[in-house]
Amino acid sequence: MLILDEAQRLTERAISEARDISDKLEISVVLVGTDRLNAVLSWDEQVKYRFLLTYHMPRLNSEELRETTALWEEHILQLPEPSKLTSAKAQDLLLQKTQGYIGLLDQILREAAIQTLLMGRTRIEYSLLRQVVKSCSL
Repeated sequence: MLILDEAQRLTERAISEARDISDKLEISVVLVGTDRLNAVLSWDEQVKYRFLLTYHMPRLNSEELRETTALWEEHILQLPEPSKLTSAKAQDLLLQKTQGYIGLLDQILREAAIQTLLMGRTRIEYSLLRQVVKSCSL
């Protein structure tokens, strides 16, 4: 399987080549992107029908954001100590900044974890999370 992220940024030629890779190598090609990807795929009828199956991931509501943050903290970040990222204070900050976009949540949490480790700490402090949120853009 070949997964192409940020596929809405691909050129018409690159998407056509992805279709050809699927045919020649007999593997699945998955395009991941924003809503703009639908417009990009409409460039070429063959490409459009090759990637006909779609799944739209809606923005997370506050409960889904909390659940996803908990999963990220436990299974992705795996810092030595819990960071309490599901606290009301941290969740308010994350919801306000991410607006429920999972990609931005991932970016913020990963950057916060990297900064935490670079500073020799074992968990993400709220003050660092706030700094990372300020530096991330939507």
